[in-house]
Amino acid sequence: MNNNPTVSVIIPIYNRAHMIGRAIQSVSKQSYQDFELIIVDDGSTDNTDEVVKEFQQKDKRITYIKHDKNKGGSAARNTGIKASKGKYIAFLDSDDEWLPEKLEKQVKLINRKNNCKIRIVGSGAIYILDREGKKECFYIKPTNNKNIFISFLKGEYVPLGGSMFLIDKYVFNECGLFDESLVLRHGGQQDYEMWLRIAKKYHYCQIEDYLVKYYLHSGKRITDSKIAKKVKSIEYIIEKYKDDYKKYPNIYSDRLRFLGSQFCRTESITLGRNYIKKAIQYNRFNCLAYFYYILSLLGPKLYNKVYKFVIHYKYLNENVVKKELKKV
Repeated sequence: MNNNPTVSVIIPIYNRAHMIGRAIQSVSKQSYQDFELIIVDDGSTDNTDEVVKEFQQKDKRITYIKHDKNKGGSAARNTGIKASKGKYIAFLDSDDEWLPEKLEKQVKLINRKNNCKIRIVGSGAIYILDREGKKECFYIKPTNNKNIFISFLKGEYVPLGGSMFLIDKYVFNECGLFDESLVLRHGGQQDYEMWLRIAKKYHYCQIEDYLVKYYLHSGKRITDSKIAKKVKSIEYIIEKYKDDYKKYPNIYSDRLRFLGSQFCRTESITLGRNYIKKAIQYNRFNCLAYFYYILSLLGPKLYNKVYKFVIHYKYLNENVVKKELKKV
């Protein structure tokens, strides 16, 4: 066992014993082998420990840590970071997997760039949607926008999760650990806040190769309760970065309008309308804000019907073309 690995791979898990094997195997099969694998069990009640221990018997680089109770994804990641020995940190969600050259390509790039501000390397991802056994795949190309912090503020580029990145451990000393106030994993808000915080201080470097398979399954599907919790997380993040947003009134207006529209989806019409009104105050030419404000006057049921139609149209005409989201 290497006591000084170059990369510490951290897999947080909660009740996914039936999926963790795929993730572990994708790490074991990496072409780059100088790593330790830390699996942080966030209080699982299934047989996760039994599954992991079977892999531990075959690979002594695997460390298993279990929380005495469920504390949330941020706490699990932070436990892994604190236990890590590597120079670099790589996260992998327990239900996703890496392609074999993921670590090799990222370590090679970050080593070449380590004399500048670039301390985090991302990649493209294959987004796999499983609908009742019928799989659809999309290829998501990362952005190489030099000012990625602005892209994050706009919500233009929100990574699917931590599985894409290799991060210099030094970054966490400078930027802090994951915000454990964001207990909701769904929607990537914990990850998003972390990447936003890092982007404020460091540049990102992106590999355009598709090195991660990200699975969307029944456990990740959106429900009304998840939408409500996700909206509260978005509200928290916007408030946390309010001073940054206020430097860009038009961006702030768009995010307030988005937040308001999401509250309206959860039938918090009055609160949503107030955020939309605030969006108009910051940008009186925000046409979508006026549209959503008027729509909110029609009641939650009609609001949701029209909203879903608009979003579907926008998705087909913007995301697929402009963001190179290609169905295969």
